Amino acid sequence: MLFKSKKAQGISLSFIVTAAIAALVLVLIIAFTVGGLGGFFRQLTGAGPGELETIQSTCQSNCNKLAVITRDAQWSGSSYCRTTYTIDIDGDGDIEDNEIGLNCWESPISIDCTVTYTTAAGTTKICASPDCEECVLAGAAPPAEEGEGEEVV
Repeated sequence: MLFKSKKAQGISLSFIVTAAIAALVLVLIIAFTVGGLGGFFRQLTGAGPGELETIQSTCQSNCNKLAVITRDAQWSGSSYCRTTYTIDIDGDGDIEDNEIGLNCWESPISIDCTVTYTTAAGTTKICASPDCEECVLAGAAPPAEEGEGEEVV
């Protein structure tokens, strides 16, 4: 008999696993350096001070889209009112509490929005930031801030 040994020769399972992990790491490195994943990770960590203009432009665009609203719910549910941003304001690479959950009308974004519309009944209403919960009748006094209008005796 010519074939006394029946031991198989081939690639071991540990080599295949190691090669697959190395290929995955290589793909991630290439994707990150080309820029596809760079933007993804930047969104997770928050925008830097250089991206403030982009956020301001987005807020202004969201405000401009509100020119065609016909009811309060469109205002309160809009991207302008509901979207919040995380911005590394001081550029130190760390996100502090005051840099999380910023609205379009808050500093440093500071994009105010005012929309006037007429209801189906013919009533004119005004919606203005920072009050995203309700619109007021045109000509009516805006709701008093806490402490305003109270007489001190």
